[in-house]
Amino acid sequence: MVVACVEGGLLDSYGYVKDDFLIVDVVGIIYKLYKSIGREVPTVNELRKMVSNDPKVWEMYEIGATCSLNQCEKPSTTKKVMKFKPKSIKELSAFIAGIRPGFRSHINNFIDRIPYTNGEKAIDDLLEDCFNYMLYQEAVMKIFTYLGIPMKDSYDTIKKISKKKLKGEALAKVENNLKEHWLKNIGNLDNFEPVYKVIKDSARYSFNAPHALAMSNDSLYEAWMKAHYTSKFYEVTLNHYQDKGDKNKVALLMKEAVTMFGYTMGTYEFGKDNTKFTVDDETKIIYPNLSSVKGIGEKAVVHMMDIYNSGLNDFIDIYAAIKGTNINSSVFKKLVKIGYFKKFGSIKKLLKSIDIYDLWKGSNGEGRKTISKSNISELGLDDVNIYKYATDITKSGKISDKQFTNVDWIGIVKELVSQLDDEEYGTIQLVKFQYEVLGYVDYVDESLDWRYIVVTDLNTQYSPKFKAYFITNGQSVEMKIHKTINKRDKNLITSFNEIPFEDGDVLYIKQWKKQPKKTKVDGEWVEDSSIIEKWIKDYMKVS
Repeated sequence: MVVACVEGGLLDSYGYVKDDFLIVDVVGIIYKLYKSIGREVPTVNELRKMVSNDPKVWEMYEIGATCSLNQCEKPSTTKKVMKFKPKSIKELSAFIAGIRPGFRSHINNFIDRIPYTNGEKAIDDLLEDCFNYMLYQEAVMKIFTYLGIPMKDSYDTIKKISKKKLKGEALAKVENNLKEHWLKNIGNLDNFEPVYKVIKDSARYSFNAPHALAMSNDSLYEAWMKAHYTSKFYEVTLNHYQDKGDKNKVALLMKEAVTMFGYTMGTYEFGKDNTKFTVDDETKIIYPNLSSVKGIGEKAVVHMMDIYNSGLNDFIDIYAAIKGTNINSSVFKKLVKIGYFKKFGSIKKLLKSIDIYDLWKGSNGEGRKTISKSNISELGLDDVNIYKYATDITKSGKISDKQFTNVDWIGIVKELVSQLDDEEYGTIQLVKFQYEVLGYVDYVDESLDWRYIVVTDLNTQYSPKFKAYFITNGQSVEMKIHKTINKRDKNLITSFNEIPFEDGDVLYIKQWKKQPKKTKVDGEWVEDSSIIEKWIKDYMKVS
């Protein structure tokens, strides 16, 4: 075998096709997914049989459960595929080809399944297998061949167009050649210009059919697993992206599992192995990887397990033990806020305990060595037997009138902590803590008024819309709100511009109303009674 380093342009001039060898992450994920169920990755033929007429697989695209599904997980693409609702490999391949830039002018009609014509029946008939569109580069080659241009020349022309190498006289020559062949085969030039424009756009930015098909297959390998082995799908993908350090993808996967498939997040708890994700299929509980939380690295998780394994069983001793580890005070407080140390008391009590410890530790980190007798009340030591933790006997044997020395400040801290009430924050503050640290909410308080919601997935591009998480039952519903006051809407009291909010904020809904969706058609707003939207008319921001 001979290996040579040849520039791509030179290969083109000799008519060779170059191969790109890439490391594609999705291939590794697919291997891990099927290995997790004790199965070899199915062949393409096997995959076709697996997904054909399987509504559970195609439902993944229809409901928008596309996180980690190849080519379909970008939010804007998810919306498109939900609307298109592919039901076959052919349709999914066409969709994946259709979201390329060169098809931008046609994509909306395509996903709405509006019949399309190129204006020439002969061309439509040629492209019948791709919905009459020039979805793939092969479609352009098929047209060229039909017009009498040899296959080799047609491919060469497409390559030159795609790489923008045709300019000036060379481009004019190709255009004139195409016109001649068009006129000879079609009989007129009525539709030549619009079709030729589509040819140029398609050649520049389109996939070839095998490429689109391969991406479609990769997507379906994952969709089949998500549909039939949902727990394994999330366990594998969560750990895969955690290992890669992609915490954003981890957060998206967890959110999808919770909101779309009814999974719940297991607790982060001191003493439990939170070093990886595990998913219980029967209970639908995802036991989390602590290092998936933003700001908490893997080394911090390992050090926390080391502290647990050392046998420490006092909260203050555990907090003191983080010195010299990858766990700083900020990370430790995050753990407290998500209930990681709940066995030692309420979140409110533990945060106060940290404040007491930090106060006595001092800025030098060495802790108080002396206590002025005049500061006893100021330091909250009126109910503490100070003689258990310090002495006022000087080296000469006399009693000091001014201060205590040889202070056991850790002992004092522990006694002060023991005097704290074990009261907890209210639900709203606990929800705020959870969203602040984890980026999602699954806290439920059935006793809370249903009108309290948490804002997630806020989109303010048009009329603000967001997912409203109802704290009373853990359900999420899409809701909308007007940016400004519309005087024609007599029910509208509060607008987004008056009381702006952001993701993680808690709102109290005073008034809301169901309304048919409105769409602008020919400059006029038209109601679609088949789609009902929920609009907030009045609210207040709680936090």
